[in-house]
Amino acid sequence: MTDRQKLMYQIFAAFMIASMALSGLAYFIGYGLTSSSNSDTTNGNENPSQQSQLQNPSIGFDAVGGNLIDADFNSISDALKISPQGVLTAQFTNVERSRGTLLQDYIAQSMQQQNDLYNENVGNSYGAMLEGGNILQYNIIPSKSLNFGYMVNPTPYKGYNLLVRENGLQNVIGTPVMLTNSEAVSNATLDIISGDGENAYAKFAPVLNYSSNGDIIAYIDTALPIANIFYSGFQMGTDPSADKGTRTLIYQEISVNASSKIDALANNETDAIDVTVKTYGDENITVVKLVSDLNSLFMANIG
Repeated sequence: MTDRQKLMYQIFAAFMIASMALSGLAYFIGYGLTSSSNSDTTNGNENPSQQSQLQNPSIGFDAVGGNLIDADFNSISDALKISPQGVLTAQFTNVERSRGTLLQDYIAQSMQQQNDLYNENVGNSYGAMLEGGNILQYNIIPSKSLNFGYMVNPTPYKGYNLLVRENGLQNVIGTPVMLTNSEAVSNATLDIISGDGENAYAKFAPVLNYSSNGDIIAYIDTALPIANIFYSGFQMGTDPSADKGTRTLIYQEISVNASSKIDALANNETDAIDVTVKTYGDENITVVKLVSDLNSLFMANIG
């Protein structure tokens, strides 16, 4: 890795950590959860002998038995449509779309902890923080095999087997693979996947209607002072290998402070960023497009 690549990775990593830390999502991505957390993964069953024994890794999804998740998973909109209500903040990373761009290596390194969870390099990834301190994650597992230890909960839910890890987290297998710290979240999510529950998408639709499913990184948050709902998305330019991209910022009910900073950014003629601002008064939506090199996009003062 060249000195410039190292610098770019440091900037990217710092940006991602700062974004997630604003809402507590960094704690989730860091997997600070243990079996002693306030989850209910054992479904009241605290006797390991009542569950199947720890399974040997490296078996195919089909060998687990039961239903497999089968859902579209190419954007944050797709992910929110298979998430239960109560999502506070979420991030989607399109690993497939990052390949061949300057973001590829940075994303790969930032996702190492998720790779460690599955003992392989995962594909598209989504993480959400929900009300009550619960979490929900989805990952594409390219090998479609289990390379980690687990126990099978003896009570399937709607035909789906729940795989309980030693730390209390649990998986449901398929495309994508679900991970959560709460059986209640798992069940509510499987209700949605089975067509029996209300998903989280409707809450965010007014903002996401102005976003692009082509974003490589998409982040949405309801807990920031800059807007009622805030969205940030990244795309690379027409030449994916070039150091130029677009950052899309979408604010529902933008704050006065954030609006002032966007105005300053747009009026700064010496800045390296091309800024376009559009407002949609009927929906109280502000859409900001920033076009520049990645360094400038990551470091832009947006609120």
